[in-house]
Amino acid sequence: MKRLHTIFLLLALFLFPPNLQSQDWSEITPSAGEIPPGRRNADAVYDAQGHRMIVFGGETSAGRVNDIWAFDFVSNSWENLTPVIGMSPAPRRTPNMVYDAANHQIVMWSGLGTAFYNDTWRFDFSGNEWTAYNPDGTLPEIRYGAVSVLDPAAGHLVTFGGFTDQGRFQDTWAFDINNPQWNEITPSQGSPGERCLHTAVYDTLHHRMIMYGGINNAGRLSDIWVFDLAQQTWTDLTPASTPPGRYFTVAAYDAGNHRVLVFSGNAVGASTSNDLWAFDLNENLWEELTPAGSLPPNRAGASGIYVPGENRMVVFGGRAGNYLNDLWSLNNLSQPTSISDLDEQRLPTQITLAQNYPNPFNPATNIGFRISDFGFVTLDIYDVSGKRVKTLVSENRLPGNYTEQWDGTNQLGQQVGSGVYFYRIESAGYAITQKMLLTR
Repeated sequence: MKRLHTIFLLLALFLFPPNLQSQDWSEITPSAGEIPPGRRNADAVYDAQGHRMIVFGGETSAGRVNDIWAFDFVSNSWENLTPVIGMSPAPRRTPNMVYDAANHQIVMWSGLGTAFYNDTWRFDFSGNEWTAYNPDGTLPEIRYGAVSVLDPAAGHLVTFGGFTDQGRFQDTWAFDINNPQWNEITPSQGSPGERCLHTAVYDTLHHRMIMYGGINNAGRLSDIWVFDLAQQTWTDLTPASTPPGRYFTVAAYDAGNHRVLVFSGNAVGASTSNDLWAFDLNENLWEELTPAGSLPPNRAGASGIYVPGENRMVVFGGRAGNYLNDLWSLNNLSQPTSISDLDEQRLPTQITLAQNYPNPFNPATNIGFRISDFGFVTLDIYDVSGKRVKTLVSENRLPGNYTEQWDGTNQLGQQVGSGVYFYRIESAGYAITQKMLLTR
C-alpha cells in the first residue's frame, strides 16, 4: 500500500506539478477605474458567487461613510455598488457584515455613526439595493465594535460583544435572517468577558465562531475563544504563548490549513503593526509567519477576507497616519514547500469529485460529487482558456452524494463547440478540478 501511495504521488507530481512557492505578500494594483477612498474600520466579506471582495462603510478623511464597493478578482477592478436611490444604512464605522450565500446577499448590523446603532439591513446583489429589516421581539443594545459570523446551517447572524458609552458587552445573540428576529443565546456558563474591537471568523470544519483579541478596561487582549454554534457554548483556547494583545486587527480562516490568520492592528507597544500570526486549530498553538515579498506597511483598522479555492488572504485599507486604500494579497497559504510536504499534506476530505460519465460525451454528461459538511458549494464549467462557461451549482447543500448534468451549453443556453473542458467544485475552502471531452 505504501508503494502504491508513493507511485500515486509521483504520478500526481508529473501530471500536476505543485506550486513550490512559499507564502508571500504582493500588492494588488487595480487594472482601471475608480478606487474607493482610503478608510479604516470598514467591513469586508467574500462574495462566492461573484468571486469578489465586498467592502462597506468605515471612516475616511471626510468622515464616516455608507458606500459599498466590490473588487472583482477576474477583472482586477473596483466597482461602486452604492445605490443612488432608495434606502441605505446611515454612515458608520465597525459595521458587522456576513455573506448569506443561500440568498446571495449581505446582512449587516450595528456600528458607530452620528450615534450607536442596532439596526439590521440586507443588501441584495440581484438589484444592488438595501432593505431594512424590522425584526420582532427584543433587540440587542445599540453598540459598535462587535463581531459577527454567519451560521450557515441555521441561517443566523451570530454576534458577540461590543461597546457603547455605557460600557462594554459580553452577550451573544443570533439574528434569524429568513424569519427576522433576534434571540439572545448567551450561555449560562463560560464567557470571553466584556470587550470590543475584537475580531472573529467562521471555522467551516467544526462549525464554530473563532474570536480573538480586542480591548477591555484592563487594556489590549490576546486571548482566543471558540463558540460552538451547535452546542452554543464558549471555550477558551488561549495557549501559554500568544502574540502581543491588539485590537482593530484583521483575521481570516485559512480553510486549507485549518488555522486562523491574524494581521496588523493596534498592538501592545505600537499604535500600528504589520506582523502576521497563525493559530493552528489542530494544535492550539500560535506561530508568527514571515512571508516573502514586500510587506504591507503598518496599519490598524484594515479589513480582509479569505478567498476559497485560491488559498489566499486579501487585505484592504486601514490607517497609519493617513487613511489607506491599498490592496494586498497573502498568497500560497496552502501550497506545499517540498515534495515531502506534499506527501504529508492532508488531502481534502470535505469534498470528492468523480470523473464525469460518459466521457467523451455528446450531447450531455453526468458529474457526481460528495460533500461531507453542510456548506456553500459551487460547480462550474470552464473552457481551456480558463473562461467560465456555465455554473451548475451555486448554493448551500446538505452533506451527501449528488449528480449534476451538463448538457453542453453555456450560461445563455447556447451550445458550445467540441473540445476539452474542465469542471471545478469548491466547498469549505477546498477545490477540485477534473477535465472532460465534448465531441460534436
